[in-house]
Amino acid sequence: MIRPLGYNLPLFPMRGYHQHFKVTEKNTINHSMFDMDKGFVMGPMQQGIRITTGAEMTTMNAPKNFGQLKTVLKLAKKNLATRRCS
Repeated sequence: MIRPLGYNLPLFPMRGYHQHFKVTEKNTINHSMFDMDKGFVMGPMQQGIRITTGAEMTTMNAPKNFGQLKTVLKLAKKNLATRRCS
């Protein structure tokens, strides 16, 4: 679209990570929760509770980097364990 104008902008894919948890009596949530400080969202889905992280800009062939997801999963599990369930 912009190449005919003489621009050649490189594209950088964005990659995000998520994981689902099985819903139990102890971890039920009825609405999405966004932890802005820690950078994750938890929301109820048909497949269970979905935890999502922010996105990373990377190259097409870069290996997957689960570091942010692993950190967020610990925080999300702690959050679910310490909150009152509705």
